[in-house]
Formats: sequence, C-alpha cells, structure tokens
Amino acid sequence: MIKPTLFLSTLGLALLVGAAGASPGEYERQEYYERRGPMPFELMDLNRDGVVTTEEHAQVRNERRQARTQMGYPMRNAPYAPAFEQIDSDGNGSISHEELSAWHTQRMQQRGMRMGPPGRWNY
Repeated sequence: MIKPTLFLSTLGLALLVGAAGASPGEYERQEYYERRGPMPFELMDLNRDGVVTTEEHAQVRNERRQARTQMGYPMRNAPYAPAFEQIDSDGNGSISHEELSAWHTQRMQQRGMRMGPPGRWNY
C-alpha cells in the first residue's frame, strides 16, 4: 500500500514537471477558454510582439471553440463573435492593446454593462 504522503508528493512532482514543459500562457489560455466573455490581450498575442494578427486571432478563436465544444458547452452565440475587422479599427491588419480595450469598452457600453479595473471585464 502506498502511503498518502508519498502518493501526494509524487503527484505534485508530476504536475510540476508537466507545467514546466508547457509554453508560457498555455494554461492561462485554457482557463479563459472555459470562461464566457473576452480574453485578455496578453493571451491573444501568441508571439508577444505587442499586436494580435489575423492568424493569432483565428488560432485563439478556433482553439477556444474546440475546447468549449469538447467541454460540452453550447455554442449558440458563436456566429455573433466579433470578426477581426470589427476590432481592427484602423484597418492596418493587426489589433493593438488600445484597439482591443476600446472595442471592449464600446461593446460594454452598448450592452449597458459596468467595467471593473483595467484589464478585467465584469459581465
């Protein structure tokens, strides 16, 4: 019989080793895939260059849809998700942090929602 402390220690070590092999932000994105509402800019900017490209936007959107479908969440509102062009207000082919924040603020005002601290949106 395995002692509980040995089992928990082994389990904890296995989790740490698994986490060390993951890319930065991977677990945070998975957490946000499970939530409703927008993702923070930093998690959408996959290559961390300060802008979200059409490819990054599409990749994050597709990963999120797949994850939510696998979890059994209904995808009733998927057709109403914003297109890249709706967020890219200056039309330069990339979304800056400021553009995404402005778009979130505009959407929330249209819906009559209140905002919390910067970077966090209260729905």
